[in-house]
Amino acid sequence: MTDPKKDIKKVFSEELDQTLFESLDFQSRLQDEVRKKLTADYQKESGPTWLAFFRKRRVYSTMLVAAAVCLVFFSSWLLRGDNLNQAQPKTTSDNPTLFRSGGNDSNDPLVRQSWVLDSENEVRQAFGTDVLLPTYTPGQFKLDGIYGYGSSKEQTNKLVFTYSHEDQSYLVIIERNKFDGIPHGFEDVDINGTKGYLNPEDGNTDTELHWYLNDVHYWIAGHVSTEEAVKIAKSFK
Repeated sequence: MTDPKKDIKKVFSEELDQTLFESLDFQSRLQDEVRKKLTADYQKESGPTWLAFFRKRRVYSTMLVAAAVCLVFFSSWLLRGDNLNQAQPKTTSDNPTLFRSGGNDSNDPLVRQSWVLDSENEVRQAFGTDVLLPTYTPGQFKLDGIYGYGSSKEQTNKLVFTYSHEDQSYLVIIERNKFDGIPHGFEDVDINGTKGYLNPEDGNTDTELHWYLNDVHYWIAGHVSTEEAVKIAKSFK
């Protein structure tokens, strides 16, 4: 029987690969090198160790820096699963692939379409007028970009907001996805009357905060304090 913990890690790994390749405009040569390195690492079941290789490229665009930082906390979140003694989130027939939208070829992380969204109005037109959006940004962080994902712009089912300040970064992710479990060790927290699930930053892992409302999964993760993450969550309108 397949280990459900490994299945969940595989799904998150594929989602991480997909988001990274969609968000960054790689040169063809570098893209091929990264893809080969990624494939070799995962065939050895060594996890996303290719991050060190990727960082050596020293690409100076703000988007690339933000994406690399985001990759760090996603990777650490995946690897943290090895230390959990409890079951990971469950999958159901209604939710066979957590945090992942289907594409025409699941083996190609570039197949799903993505696009830049430039305004709140454009976000609501793409995702739905009832979506809640963050209205608070902590400290000196700034919004780098908003990206939509789906089979078409009119059928956007996932939004990713990227924020950065110097060498720190965090993400806000919004996606249409039902979810019936939460990893062991998360704390309950109130988000404007809705139960949220918080994993505080502890020096080894980044802050994560998840909550679900009207079949939409809202998610904050990255280099922000617990207090700031909750404040961001409560600012959604």
